[in-house]
Amino acid sequence: MSQANSLIEGGTAMAALVGPALAGVLIPVLGAPNVLYVDAATYLVSFFLILTLVPRRKPVAAPSAEHGVMAGLRFLLQDRLLAPLAVTVVGFGFLGSGLSAGLPVYAYQEFDGSSRIAGFFYAALGAGALAGSLVAVAAVRKVQPLRLAGLAAIGFALPLWVIPFLPPAPVVFTALFLATLCAPLINGPIIAVLTARTPGELRAKVMTAVISVNTVAAPLGFLVAGQVLDRWGVAPLFAGIAVGITVMAGVFATIVLRHREPDGARDVSATAQPQVP
Repeated sequence: MSQANSLIEGGTAMAALVGPALAGVLIPVLGAPNVLYVDAATYLVSFFLILTLVPRRKPVAAPSAEHGVMAGLRFLLQDRLLAPLAVTVVGFGFLGSGLSAGLPVYAYQEFDGSSRIAGFFYAALGAGALAGSLVAVAAVRKVQPLRLAGLAAIGFALPLWVIPFLPPAPVVFTALFLATLCAPLINGPIIAVLTARTPGELRAKVMTAVISVNTVAAPLGFLVAGQVLDRWGVAPLFAGIAVGITVMAGVFATIVLRHREPDGARDVSATAQPQVP
């Protein structure tokens, strides 16, 4: 399961890397409004791929009368491992969106408004995540998932401490690449543990609850980042993000490295085949 989630992370990273580059090629040829039509068409393609290729499964019989996102949230809050992990994951999402908001401003202010530099910043993020997903596929076979995620969280935070000093662009590219190299080593194992630890009848609800909370946290991160950028600039924003992510990484690593899975948990996380929510 950890390997499968790491491969999904790799697909997402590949799209994040190729998509902006493809847009850069198509916009001069088709024009920006027409590229938006191409973008819309890809959603239609996705719809038909899911409709035709995703196998149908029988509905999971739910013994509980609880419905919706609130049932998933209740389960998360009652689980001694998943509850604190969910909080830290939301914290990462909040701070990560702030980093995304600051990068184009940094490129504009420090590199003469260069859209090329801004593009390289996001390319470094995508390239790091893609490389990390390939590493994760192999690593999860040798390292217990939670231990791998805890160590990777520390590795994610450390390179970000370079960015508040506003170094030259190649140094920023390297720091972003090294940070996001660790992201799939966190996400793949954690999603696998979340999936395996959640009862089948609640799995879709729990996943939806986590996604819903993150969906709220990310816009708040952009909002707060905008206020910080307007009042104090990019260096304080990046410093705050480095501090915040380091704190989140420390809490996250403490939780997962102290946790002891029962015998056979690693086999379950490797072989279980959950119903896809």
